[in-house]
Amino acid sequence: MNRTRRSNWRLDLLAFSAIGVLAFNRFEFVGCRCWYGQWERFEGLAADTLVALVVIRFLAAWLAAEKNDGWKYYIVLLLTCPFLVQIAFAIARLALPPELRVHPQEG
Repeated sequence: MNRTRRSNWRLDLLAFSAIGVLAFNRFEFVGCRCWYGQWERFEGLAADTLVALVVIRFLAAWLAAEKNDGWKYYIVLLLTCPFLVQIAFAIARLALPPELRVHPQEG
């Protein structure tokens, strides 16, 4: 029985990557009880939103039966989502006045 594949986009890798990244987000973006914790929770929400956008685009490509290797780039983007969000929020944090920077960056 010859089964033709709908697409060469790997849904199994998407599922494993998305679950791993969402679990990482839950542990990485835990805010403290001070006002700054809200900032960290927004980071987590932004990271989850970016994951959702990548997954939606990936599923749209699978449904459209795209036959290219673009899925590899989306997996890489999915795996780097938390770090891209941290970079974006670090740049945004530079705009905060010094008195609002209550937690120094550990590095």
